[in-house]
Amino acid sequence: MKTNKEIERLLDEAQHEGRCIMNATAAQRRALGRRVQCGEVVRPMPGLYARSAYWNQLDSAERKRHVIRCLGRRHPHWVFGGIAAVSMHGVDHEREADESGIVVISDKHRSQTMSAHVVHRYERNCPYVVIDGVRVLPPERAIAESMRDYGFINAVVVASCALRNGMTKERIGHELRTVGGCGADAWHALEVADGGCENGGEARSIAVFDLLGVVPPFTQREFVDPQTGRTKRTDFAWRMADGGWLVGELDGRDKYVDPSMTGGRSVEEIVDAERERERALERAGVKGIVRFRIRDTYHPQQFAHKLRAAGVPFVIR
Repeated sequence: MKTNKEIERLLDEAQHEGRCIMNATAAQRRALGRRVQCGEVVRPMPGLYARSAYWNQLDSAERKRHVIRCLGRRHPHWVFGGIAAVSMHGVDHEREADESGIVVISDKHRSQTMSAHVVHRYERNCPYVVIDGVRVLPPERAIAESMRDYGFINAVVVASCALRNGMTKERIGHELRTVGGCGADAWHALEVADGGCENGGEARSIAVFDLLGVVPPFTQREFVDPQTGRTKRTDFAWRMADGGWLVGELDGRDKYVDPSMTGGRSVEEIVDAERERERALERAGVKGIVRFRIRDTYHPQQFAHKLRAAGVPFVIR
């Protein structure tokens, strides 16, 4: 009974501090292990624990941050790089990158390796900033290294978020040259990146547009409804040969179920508002609207077919 109360207290403390349980005693680990077996608790890494119900509510980036806060406490001299650093800075990145190993930079040639989840890298006098008590690479360098190391789409997502937050392409380019080893994908990603993207999903979309050969769209293009005078902003817009516009809208289920986005409206009310919005865009000169979801971008051939069928312009190659 005493152990159960201790476990509940540890789980509560960990949740309150945005981390996992760590440094549990042998008895506590046995009790936690039993909870892992029955599904009440998850173990994201050896020695780290969290309530399953709580963990399942977190997105992949926040899960990464929970783990990093634990490791940072356990190893205060570690400097976190890679996607770990990008996550701690709150920069958008590809969800798949969160599945990669946690990069740790140390000034010791032979650092203690906790598990296969951690990749150690040696660097003397590595620069760092402190976030939530954890040492991480400065934002510019973290962004450049993640653009270099995690693929083209991730590079576009990271760079677009950096631009949205006020960093310039010149500054990012300087950091790419400084970290070195950046291939054509990283540099092309910098060209494609667009600070007009409001989130990682939109940034991923423009990266996939580029890979498919879609003409680069205008992002956050505003249209004025001549009937009401109200402005409607769109995710993506293409100017057509006849002078009209084709709009692309990235849909997500959150706008139907997330209270912060629904404004207390029912699904029917939201759908009605969407239809009225479409009519307003038509009055403003929009000839067509193609709607898609982020999952469509993971199936490039089908996605390209959908875009072509809607009349989205492609680059002639």
